[in-house]
Amino acid sequence: MELVAVNKYYEILFDTKDKVLVIRWKDAIYELSVSEYKAEMILAHSFVEELKPRFLVHDGTDAVYPPTSSLYKWTVENISPKYINLGIKKIAYIFPTEANTSIFMENLVAHAKDAYSEPERKMFKSFEEAIRWISKT
Repeated sequence: MELVAVNKYYEILFDTKDKVLVIRWKDAIYELSVSEYKAEMILAHSFVEELKPRFLVHDGTDAVYPPTSSLYKWTVENISPKYINLGIKKIAYIFPTEANTSIFMENLVAHAKDAYSEPERKMFKSFEEAIRWISKT
């Protein structure tokens, strides 16, 4: 994987051979307001649009922005539709197992699946599990 972007809030890695893009969030995201976090999400996803991966990994192992229902709705309405247009086949979400975060992410993944049949989405507890799942195509 090649590091293609890094800032205070995330790093973005891209595997050109397998077309896997990883957005790895850092704990500095906790400093952001909701509107600042949305702006960082849009910026991070500009790399998805630019690099056009087949597979996407959202790695929240180190940090997950505090979930709210309005942020959940905004993500499904403003970020998820882009994945369909880009032809992404699978999205892996890696998040810690804290109850609040896990429930939020399970709801986000379920709602996105209901709203959009593609791409396939699944949650994982480790990066290795996510990559194994993506590799089964």
